[in-house]
Amino acid sequence: MLNSLMNIPDIRHGKQEAYDLFTAVEETIRQREGGVEILDNSSVKYAKKALVEGQKYLALLRVLVLTTADFLRCDDELQANVHIVEMLLGVEWFLKAIHAVEGVLVLDFSTLTFEDKALDHFIEDLHQIVMDMQAAHEKNNGTFLQDILEYELAPQLESWRQIFAMLEQNAGGS
Repeated sequence: MLNSLMNIPDIRHGKQEAYDLFTAVEETIRQREGGVEILDNSSVKYAKKALVEGQKYLALLRVLVLTTADFLRCDDELQANVHIVEMLLGVEWFLKAIHAVEGVLVLDFSTLTFEDKALDHFIEDLHQIVMDMQAAHEKNNGTFLQDILEYELAPQLESWRQIFAMLEQNAGGS
């Protein structure tokens, strides 16, 4: 197990690529909300590329989540704490990015479903997971935090990776 803990992926590169794309998408939304209609092919192209890069980022973030859960399981709180802050920021940033994609591709997450569940419910679940993670971290409850990471956050990130793949496929015809 110690070997697997040493192979922590550096998600900063993937996060930066996805961040750059989502920043462009968010700028498109800001301009659109400002009364300027610029939802042209380049905006949709950015959103589609963001879906591709987002899938890569989510896969890396999921590995980081599971690795952090392993650190907690091994009572290596020092290593776990280094990654917990980055994870929380990454998930909070991802929540913002989800809304950018929804806006640019003119999607309605209350009607779109994945595994018979509306996408807005996945967003609510992710918000709740983040709040639970913060509470467990503040209470210094490593066992509860480990459970949240392994049994709630990691599966949720995998679902979002699959959701982004589905959205990318559906956006292909746009």
